[in-house]
Amino acid sequence: MDIYPDLITQYSPPVLSRDDVLSTLRRWFQGDLADSPLKSLNHLSRGFQQNGNGVADDVTVAILEHALARLENEHNLYGILLTKRFREGEKVLAVANELNISESRLHEIQRSAVERLTELLQELEMEAYAEHCEALHQRLTLPYDETLVGLEDHLRALIPVLLDDESANIVAIEGVSGVGKTALTSAIVQNVIYHSTSWANVACVNLRRKVFHLNGQLDVRQDVARTTGQILSQIGIQLFSALPDHHPSRALISQLSTNREELRLDVGQLVSHLQRYLKANKCILIIEDLDEVENIDPLLAALLQLVGPTKVILTSRKSFYDVSGVYHYQLSQLSNHDALALLHAEAAAVHLHEVADADSEHLVPVFEILGGNPLAIRFFVRQLQIYGLHEILDDLREARGDAIVNLYRFLFGTVWEELPDAAQAVLFVLCQGDAAGLTLGEIQKRCDLPYNEIRGAVKQLVMLNLVDP
Repeated sequence: MDIYPDLITQYSPPVLSRDDVLSTLRRWFQGDLADSPLKSLNHLSRGFQQNGNGVADDVTVAILEHALARLENEHNLYGILLTKRFREGEKVLAVANELNISESRLHEIQRSAVERLTELLQELEMEAYAEHCEALHQRLTLPYDETLVGLEDHLRALIPVLLDDESANIVAIEGVSGVGKTALTSAIVQNVIYHSTSWANVACVNLRRKVFHLNGQLDVRQDVARTTGQILSQIGIQLFSALPDHHPSRALISQLSTNREELRLDVGQLVSHLQRYLKANKCILIIEDLDEVENIDPLLAALLQLVGPTKVILTSRKSFYDVSGVYHYQLSQLSNHDALALLHAEAAAVHLHEVADADSEHLVPVFEILGGNPLAIRFFVRQLQIYGLHEILDDLREARGDAIVNLYRFLFGTVWEELPDAAQAVLFVLCQGDAAGLTLGEIQKRCDLPYNEIRGAVKQLVMLNLVDP
């Protein structure tokens, strides 16, 4: 897990003094716990709020009883003494007689017991924090890429947006297929949930219909949400399923469905139920491949009602610059240096030492053909386990072979067939590794097309995120 300490302040439990804990213990028997310092134990409190009725006094009592049980298990006398004195309200003399010790000795033991209870409460808070982070991690269905080549600058740009309540609440990461939108999103969320304290829940909806495997196989998913109602239902199912059985929102699961024909709630009702939960609980919502949605306008309108303090991350192959209220972030392909670094790392991972140890100059032709698309590079390395270097480069150059055709189908989808001839010609030129920095005039020379057609083609490709602006 990459950690950026200059961006994220790692969590440490609130400082509780012995006097804070002793004051809370003394007020316990009287039932006066409204302003207890134990409320500052955010993660411990959240756990008991979910397991109880959420009333502040009840939560504090639950924390005290849990901590005393742990204390008694660890040091029997400490637990018994504090229970008798403060939960049961017995006088010092009575407890001293029961334990067959002097009053002065009881005060000594009580002081040590309160000190240990203070330490234990902070330890329990850190345990609850770790358990909560792990639970969020388990709910996050995005894969985590340990290499993260070329993504550090993007992480440094986007992590502060997620952490700042005053920054944009909806972030759209936009770029061509295979460029690393999912890897970047996963890395952002992993860092944020593990090193910030305020996230209550996470939900992730993947709208991708086509899944490309590194062996060249292209699968088509049939069970993908398409409408605003289906997407909001998936979000609700994920969020509410993580709640305890007695939570009011949990009962809504039976009314939610991702099947268009089975939706029992209209979009307005879904928004109302989600809004109630998301306004009270800061969550991260992730929607992958937004461009697959039949009509994005009602979905974005619904999301704008759900955010604050909740944040939303969208990924898309297309840019929606005309949509307000969204922070648009363009994810470009890897630089020559980063692309070759990824090529070395991927080759080393599968023990292709000939490539992993090769001088970068000898691998420049790979970048010239593949450009800086991480998925294409990973696919290329897997193909190297079967075929020769120059054979694969020739196949990629000419788009030959089922696996390579599937790769191009995934990267460009049906867009390629829909592009006019001029845009296809320009895209072919701009996908070459030496295309960085080409002017419109230089592109025109390579394509041998009228300047106005080149200009229009480039604009079209930029809007489709097939090339960088």
